[in-house]
Amino acid sequence: MTETRATSGRVALTNDCLRYESQDYGSCSVQVSDIKIIGEFTNDHGPMLDDWFLVLVTNNSGWFELSMYAEGIKSLREQLGVVLQADLGATLYHSTEFASRIMWPAELKDQTLFTFSPVKLSWWQKLLRLGGGQVQTYLSTQVQQYFASLEQKHSNQTGRKHE
Repeated sequence: MTETRATSGRVALTNDCLRYESQDYGSCSVQVSDIKIIGEFTNDHGPMLDDWFLVLVTNNSGWFELSMYAEGIKSLREQLGVVLQADLGATLYHSTEFASRIMWPAELKDQTLFTFSPVKLSWWQKLLRLGGGQVQTYLSTQVQQYFASLEQKHSNQTGRKHE
């Protein structure tokens, strides 16, 4: 069960446009037709900060993160599920570490969304971060291959000669 936090923001889907607003996590507006992959990820920032996010991937280098604690997130997942004819049920809600999974499209479901790579910090940087580490987040190999196959399909379709 998710709890709504004031700083987590709010999200709504109107027509084909998803809007997310949060004072702490930024705001975004995304057309549903631009979403290529939907997933979820968790980090180790809880319980004081949000640590569970819905991820909307639009291309092979861009994605948007929406707090799973945002007002309207459950309704949004249900609405997107209807539009995309998909089950967008989340499963990482108990994770307290860096983890990710793909929820949609079906051919990628339950595969890894992100690869997390630790960043080496000096002792004083660790001290400033109260002993915590830092990670870089990358789209997984599976996601990169998926986008490469989409580009190949598009290239094949546009490269055909008309008879």
